[in-house]
Amino acid sequence: MAHVGPALCFATSLVLFGLASSDPAWSSVDGLLKFVSVGSKGVWGVNRHDDIYYRSGTSENGASSGSGWVKIEGKLKQISSGHSVWGVNANDDIFIRQGVTSTNPTGTGWLQIAGKLKQLDVSSTANQVWGVNSNDNIYRRTGTSIAQPAGTSWEQIEGLLKFVSVGPVGVWGVNSNDDIFYRTGTFGNEASAGSGWEHIEGKLKQISSGDGIVWGVNVNNDIFVREGISSSTPAGTGWRQIPGKLKQVEAGLSGAQTWGVNSVDSIFHRTSGTSGNQGARSQHTAELWMYFKKTDHTGPPQTPG
Repeated sequence: MAHVGPALCFATSLVLFGLASSDPAWSSVDGLLKFVSVGSKGVWGVNRHDDIYYRSGTSENGASSGSGWVKIEGKLKQISSGHSVWGVNANDDIFIRQGVTSTNPTGTGWLQIAGKLKQLDVSSTANQVWGVNSNDNIYRRTGTSIAQPAGTSWEQIEGLLKFVSVGPVGVWGVNSNDDIFYRTGTFGNEASAGSGWEHIEGKLKQISSGDGIVWGVNVNNDIFVREGISSSTPAGTGWRQIPGKLKQVEAGLSGAQTWGVNSVDSIFHRTSGTSGNQGARSQHTAELWMYFKKTDHTGPPQTPG
Protein backbone atom coordinates (compact mmCIF):
# COMPACT_ATOMS: atom_id res chain seq x y z
CA MET A 1 0.00 0.00 0.00
CA ALA A 2 1.29 3.45 -0.87
CA HIS A 3 2.48 5.62 2.01
CA VAL A 4 -0.10 8.27 3.00
CA GLY A 5 1.66 11.50 3.88
CA PRO A 6 0.74 13.72 6.83
CA ALA A 7 -0.80 16.39 4.58
CA LEU A 8 -3.30 13.89 3.13
CA CYS A 9 -4.10 12.50 6.59
CA PHE A 10 -4.57 16.05 7.80
CA ALA A 11 -6.96 16.91 4.95
CA THR A 12 -8.93 13.70 5.53
CA SER A 13 -9.27 14.50 9.22
CA LEU A 14 -10.60 17.96 8.42
CA VAL A 15 -13.54 16.29 6.69
CA LEU A 16 -14.02 13.67 9.41
CA PHE A 17 -14.03 16.29 12.16
CA GLY A 18 -16.16 18.75 10.16
CA LEU A 19 -13.37 21.34 10.00
CA ALA A 20 -13.07 21.79 6.25
CA SER A 21 -15.25 24.91 6.06
CA SER A 22 -13.63 28.25 6.86
CA ASP A 23 -14.21 29.84 10.25
CA PRO A 24 -13.66 33.58 10.77
CA ALA A 25 -14.03 33.38 14.55
CA TRP A 26 -10.57 32.18 15.64
CA SER A 27 -7.29 33.00 13.97
CA SER A 28 -3.85 31.72 14.86
CA VAL A 29 -1.26 34.26 15.96
CA ASP A 30 2.48 33.71 15.54
CA GLY A 31 4.54 32.85 18.60
CA LEU A 32 4.24 30.72 21.73
CA LEU A 33 2.96 31.94 25.12
CA LYS A 34 1.85 30.17 28.31
CA PHE A 35 -0.31 33.16 29.35
CA VAL A 36 -1.76 36.03 27.31
CA SER A 37 -3.59 39.18 28.41
CA VAL A 38 -5.46 41.83 26.43
CA GLY A 39 -6.52 45.24 27.70
CA SER A 40 -6.47 48.94 26.91
CA LYS A 41 -2.65 48.85 27.11
CA GLY A 42 -2.59 46.21 24.39
CA VAL A 43 -1.79 42.51 24.29
CA TRP A 44 0.94 41.27 26.61
CA GLY A 45 2.09 37.75 27.38
CA VAL A 46 4.72 35.52 28.96
CA ASN A 47 6.25 32.32 27.62
CA ARG A 48 7.36 29.11 29.36
CA HIS A 49 10.70 30.76 30.20
CA ASP A 50 8.87 33.70 31.87
CA ASP A 51 10.06 36.01 29.08
CA ILE A 52 7.75 39.00 28.61
CA TYR A 53 6.31 40.20 25.29
CA TYR A 54 4.15 43.06 24.00
CA ARG A 55 2.17 42.71 20.75
CA SER A 56 3.00 45.64 18.45
CA GLY A 57 0.04 47.71 17.28
CA THR A 58 -2.43 46.57 19.97
CA SER A 59 -2.21 49.40 22.52
CA GLU A 60 -5.56 51.23 22.65
CA ASN A 61 -6.57 49.08 19.64
CA GLY A 62 -8.43 46.06 20.97
CA ALA A 63 -9.68 44.94 17.56
CA SER A 64 -6.16 44.50 16.19
CA SER A 65 -4.24 41.24 16.20
CA GLY A 66 -1.01 43.26 16.00
CA SER A 67 2.03 42.93 13.82
CA GLY A 68 4.74 41.20 15.85
CA TRP A 69 6.11 40.56 19.34
CA VAL A 70 8.46 42.94 21.16
CA LYS A 71 10.50 41.37 23.95
CA ILE A 72 10.42 43.31 27.20
CA GLU A 73 13.19 43.14 29.80
CA GLY A 74 12.49 41.17 32.98
CA LYS A 75 10.87 37.87 33.95
CA LEU A 76 7.22 37.30 34.91
CA LYS A 77 5.17 34.11 35.28
CA GLN A 78 1.82 35.90 34.79
CA ILE A 79 0.82 39.29 33.42
CA SER A 80 -2.28 41.45 33.09
CA SER A 81 -2.96 44.30 30.67
CA GLY A 82 -5.64 46.80 31.60
CA HIS A 83 -5.62 50.47 32.54
CA SER A 84 -1.99 49.65 33.36
CA VAL A 85 0.21 46.57 33.02
CA TRP A 86 0.91 44.46 36.11
CA GLY A 87 2.61 41.11 36.62
CA VAL A 88 4.03 38.65 39.13
CA ASN A 89 7.27 36.69 38.95
CA ALA A 90 8.26 33.18 40.05
CA ASN A 91 8.85 34.50 43.57
CA ASP A 92 5.31 36.02 43.65
CA ASP A 93 6.82 39.51 43.64
CA ILE A 94 4.47 42.13 42.15
CA PHE A 95 5.39 44.66 39.46
CA ILE A 96 3.72 47.48 37.52
CA ARG A 97 5.03 48.70 34.16
CA GLN A 98 5.88 52.39 34.20
CA GLY A 99 5.94 54.90 31.36
CA VAL A 100 3.34 53.13 29.18
CA THR A 101 1.82 55.73 26.83
CA SER A 102 0.28 55.85 23.36
CA THR A 103 3.64 56.97 21.97
CA ASN A 104 5.65 54.50 24.07
CA PRO A 105 3.37 51.45 24.44
CA THR A 106 6.12 49.21 25.84
CA GLY A 107 6.86 51.57 28.74
CA THR A 108 10.14 52.44 30.40
CA GLY A 109 10.66 50.04 33.30
CA TRP A 110 9.23 47.88 36.10
CA LEU A 111 8.36 49.17 39.56
CA GLN A 112 8.06 46.59 42.34
CA ILE A 113 4.95 46.84 44.52
CA ALA A 114 5.00 45.68 48.15
CA GLY A 115 3.33 42.33 48.77
CA LYS A 116 3.17 38.83 47.33
CA LEU A 117 0.63 37.50 44.82
CA LYS A 118 0.63 34.39 42.62
CA GLN A 119 -1.93 35.86 40.17
CA LEU A 120 -3.52 39.24 39.53
CA ASP A 121 -5.91 40.96 37.13
CA VAL A 122 -6.25 44.57 36.01
CA SER A 123 -9.41 46.19 34.65
CA SER A 124 -9.33 48.14 31.39
CA THR A 125 -12.37 50.26 32.23
CA ALA A 126 -11.46 51.25 35.80
CA ASN A 127 -8.28 51.63 37.83
CA GLN A 128 -8.84 48.36 39.66
CA VAL A 129 -6.46 45.51 40.48
CA TRP A 130 -7.41 42.25 42.22
CA GLY A 131 -5.16 39.29 43.02
CA VAL A 132 -4.65 36.13 45.06
CA ASN A 133 -1.64 34.88 46.99
CA SER A 134 -0.10 31.44 47.50
CA ASN A 135 -2.66 30.65 50.22
CA ASP A 136 -5.55 31.68 47.91
CA ASN A 137 -6.25 34.78 50.02
CA ILE A 138 -7.90 37.53 47.96
CA TYR A 139 -6.77 41.15 47.74
CA ARG A 140 -7.78 44.33 45.93
CA ARG A 141 -5.56 47.36 45.42
CA THR A 142 -6.75 50.59 47.04
CA GLY A 143 -5.82 54.17 46.23
CA THR A 144 -5.50 53.52 42.50
CA SER A 145 -6.30 56.34 40.06
CA ILE A 146 -5.22 57.66 36.68
CA ALA A 147 -2.67 59.85 38.45
CA GLN A 148 -1.56 57.01 40.76
CA PRO A 149 -2.05 53.69 38.94
CA ALA A 150 0.17 51.85 41.44
CA GLY A 151 -2.24 52.65 44.29
CA THR A 152 -1.33 52.80 47.96
CA SER A 153 -2.13 49.52 49.76
CA TRP A 154 -3.80 46.10 49.65
CA GLU A 155 -7.22 45.35 51.13
CA GLN A 156 -7.96 41.71 51.94
CA ILE A 157 -11.34 40.38 50.82
CA GLU A 158 -12.96 37.46 52.61
CA GLY A 159 -12.90 34.08 50.89
CA LEU A 160 -10.41 31.88 49.09
CA LEU A 161 -9.76 31.84 45.32
CA LYS A 162 -6.96 30.46 43.16
CA PHE A 163 -7.76 32.81 40.25
CA VAL A 164 -9.61 36.16 40.18
CA SER A 165 -10.67 38.52 37.37
CA VAL A 166 -12.06 42.06 37.38
CA GLY A 167 -13.86 43.68 34.45
CA PRO A 168 -16.99 45.57 33.39
CA VAL A 169 -19.28 42.70 34.47
CA GLY A 170 -17.67 42.69 37.89
CA VAL A 171 -15.31 40.46 39.83
CA TRP A 172 -15.36 36.71 39.15
CA GLY A 173 -13.14 33.94 40.43
CA VAL A 174 -12.56 30.21 40.85
CA ASN A 175 -11.32 28.31 43.88
CA SER A 176 -9.06 25.29 44.35
CA ASN A 177 -12.04 23.00 43.69
CA ASP A 178 -12.79 24.84 40.40
CA ASP A 179 -15.99 26.24 41.93
CA ILE A 180 -17.07 29.53 40.34
CA PHE A 181 -17.99 32.72 42.21
CA TYR A 182 -19.32 36.19 41.35
CA ARG A 183 -18.67 39.12 43.71
CA THR A 184 -22.04 40.68 44.51
CA GLY A 185 -22.32 44.39 43.89
CA THR A 186 -19.41 44.64 41.43
CA PHE A 187 -21.33 44.45 38.12
CA GLY A 188 -20.83 47.85 36.44
CA ASN A 189 -19.20 49.00 39.67
CA GLU A 190 -15.63 47.76 39.56
CA ALA A 191 -14.46 50.28 42.14
CA SER A 192 -16.59 48.51 44.74
CA ALA A 193 -15.19 45.86 47.07
CA GLY A 194 -18.54 44.07 46.75
CA SER A 195 -20.62 42.57 49.52
CA GLY A 196 -20.26 38.79 49.26
CA TRP A 197 -19.58 35.82 47.00
CA GLU A 198 -22.35 34.17 44.98
CA HIS A 199 -21.67 30.56 44.00
CA ILE A 200 -22.28 29.95 40.27
CA GLU A 201 -23.05 26.50 38.91
CA GLY A 202 -20.36 24.72 36.90
CA LYS A 203 -16.62 24.11 37.19
CA LEU A 204 -13.81 26.22 35.70
CA LYS A 205 -10.08 26.32 36.35
CA GLN A 206 -9.62 29.85 34.96
CA ILE A 207 -12.00 32.75 34.28
CA SER A 208 -12.03 36.20 32.65
CA SER A 209 -14.48 39.06 33.26
CA GLY A 210 -15.11 41.12 30.12
CA ASP A 211 -17.52 43.59 28.57
CA GLY A 212 -20.99 42.04 28.93
CA ILE A 213 -19.54 38.52 29.00
CA VAL A 214 -17.48 36.13 31.10
CA TRP A 215 -15.16 33.56 29.52
CA GLY A 216 -13.61 30.53 31.17
CA VAL A 217 -11.95 27.15 30.64
CA ASN A 218 -12.29 23.94 32.61
CA VAL A 219 -9.88 21.17 33.57
CA ASN A 220 -10.36 19.57 30.13
CA ASN A 221 -9.49 22.89 28.41
CA ASP A 222 -13.11 23.20 27.22
CA ILE A 223 -14.16 26.80 26.61
CA PHE A 224 -17.32 28.44 28.02
CA VAL A 225 -19.07 31.81 28.00
CA ARG A 226 -21.57 33.03 30.58
CA GLU A 227 -24.83 34.16 29.00
CA GLY A 228 -27.67 36.37 30.25
CA ILE A 229 -25.50 38.84 32.18
CA SER A 230 -27.27 42.17 32.76
CA SER A 231 -27.90 44.70 35.50
CA SER A 232 -30.96 42.71 36.55
CA THR A 233 -29.14 39.34 36.37
CA PRO A 234 -25.47 40.22 37.07
CA ALA A 235 -24.58 36.58 37.68
CA GLY A 236 -26.00 35.56 34.29
CA THR A 237 -28.34 32.70 33.45
CA GLY A 238 -26.20 29.84 32.12
CA TRP A 239 -23.01 28.59 30.49
CA ARG A 240 -22.61 27.88 26.78
CA GLN A 241 -19.72 25.81 25.46
CA ILE A 242 -17.65 27.26 22.63
CA PRO A 243 -16.06 24.58 20.41
CA GLY A 244 -12.32 24.34 20.80
CA LYS A 245 -9.61 23.82 23.40
CA LEU A 246 -7.71 26.48 25.37
CA LYS A 247 -5.84 26.21 28.65
CA GLN A 248 -6.25 29.95 29.29
CA VAL A 249 -8.62 32.55 27.84
CA GLU A 250 -8.89 36.32 28.16
CA ALA A 251 -11.88 38.53 27.38
CA GLY A 252 -10.93 41.64 25.42
CA LEU A 253 -12.17 45.23 25.50
CA SER A 254 -15.19 44.25 23.42
CA GLY A 255 -17.40 41.21 23.91
CA ALA A 256 -16.38 40.17 20.38
CA GLN A 257 -12.64 40.19 21.13
CA THR A 258 -10.93 37.30 22.90
CA TRP A 259 -7.40 35.92 23.15
CA GLY A 260 -6.19 32.57 24.45
CA VAL A 261 -3.47 29.92 24.44
CA ASN A 262 -3.77 26.15 24.06
CA SER A 263 -1.98 23.16 25.56
CA VAL A 264 1.10 23.62 23.38
CA ASP A 265 1.25 27.41 23.98
CA SER A 266 -0.10 28.30 20.52
CA ILE A 267 -1.85 31.68 20.53
CA PHE A 268 -5.35 32.43 19.20
CA HIS A 269 -7.36 35.60 18.63
CA ARG A 270 -11.15 35.52 18.30
CA THR A 271 -12.74 38.26 16.24
CA SER A 272 -16.42 37.49 15.76
CA GLY A 273 -18.09 36.99 19.10
CA THR A 274 -19.65 33.77 20.34
CA SER A 275 -22.46 33.08 17.88
CA GLY A 276 -22.80 29.95 15.75
CA ASN A 277 -21.43 26.43 16.03
CA GLN A 278 -18.19 26.95 14.12
CA GLY A 279 -16.24 28.72 16.88
CA ALA A 280 -12.59 27.67 17.24
CA ARG A 281 -12.55 25.41 14.14
CA SER A 282 -9.39 27.11 12.99
CA GLN A 283 -7.91 26.30 16.39
CA HIS A 284 -8.97 22.67 16.01
CA THR A 285 -7.37 22.69 12.57
CA ALA A 286 -4.08 23.92 14.00
CA GLU A 287 -4.15 21.32 16.77
CA LEU A 288 -4.93 18.51 14.35
CA TRP A 289 -2.00 19.55 12.22
CA MET A 290 0.19 19.44 15.32
CA TYR A 291 -1.06 15.92 15.97
CA PHE A 292 -0.08 14.70 12.53
CA LYS A 293 3.30 16.33 13.04
CA LYS A 294 3.50 14.31 16.29
CA THR A 295 3.60 17.30 18.64
CA ASP A 296 0.27 17.22 20.49
CA HIS A 297 -3.35 16.10 20.23
CA THR A 298 -5.99 17.39 22.61
CA GLY A 299 -8.94 15.38 21.26
CA PRO A 300 -12.53 16.42 20.67
CA PRO A 301 -14.32 18.75 23.10
CA GLN A 302 -15.53 17.25 26.37
CA THR A 303 -18.72 18.34 28.08
CA PRO A 304 -18.01 19.05 31.76
CA GLY A 305 -19.77 17.14 34.49
